Amino acid sequence: TSHQTDYFEWLLDTLRKYRGEVNQLWGDGVMAYWGAPVESANHARDAVAAILDCRTGLEKLNRQWADQGQPPLPTRFGVATGEVVVGNVGSPSRLAYAAVGDAVNLASRIEGMNRFYGTRLLVAGATRHGAGDEFEWRHVDGVRAKGKSQVVELYEPLGLVGEVPVDRLAFRDAYEDALDRYRGRDFQGALQVLEGLVESGRSDRSVERLRDLTLQYLADPPPADWDGVTNLRIK
Repeated sequence: TSHQTDYFEWLLDTLRKYRGEVNQLWGDGVMAYWGAPVESANHARDAVAAILDCRTGLEKLNRQWADQGQPPLPTRFGVATGEVVVGNVGSPSRLAYAAVGDAVNLASRIEGMNRFYGTRLLVAGATRHGAGDEFEWRHVDGVRAKGKSQVVELYEPLGLVGEVPVDRLAFRDAYEDALDRYRGRDFQGALQVLEGLVESGRSDRSVERLRDLTLQYLADPPPADWDGVTNLRIK
């Protein structure tokens, strides 16, 4: 449809504006990468700025489409940072210029994790720390993929420093306080903070999830080697 065409055109233009290399389109999904083929020291910063701009613009477009009776096109973003192989892959009869590697797979998994936490934007810890200090963040969780020992910390980019509403920052601070208490096995303290968010009408899926886990561990404490990390059941 025409509004789907407008959606893709706007999304691709925005990614390219921040020096993203759009690599693949499949269905309603887009894959882009930064730092190749032209090397860039600011690839993490550019990726985060791009997805924040995409979120803002798509929210406006969805409001316009709703006014026109068109269905919204909600979009989730996942970003990871790491070494990948970029170049022609495949066979001599069918080559494609692509990026492959663990970081590409991780970014795809992180995109899907947005459903789990009720977020639209999530990035891996390496991206968050590589992006510099221009942005405000919320530490959402630490996860371990099935069959992996490495813990990936997940962060939600909130916006540029100085541009994020005060109530959003207050929600971030309270959530991170609850997460720290939870991971430190202070389940009663975590529950008190989370209940405060619920009672003030600032709950979301991530709060509900953490509250449910906290109640579970208050009733049945975890083993001594529990580290507060979410172990994913899928690879």
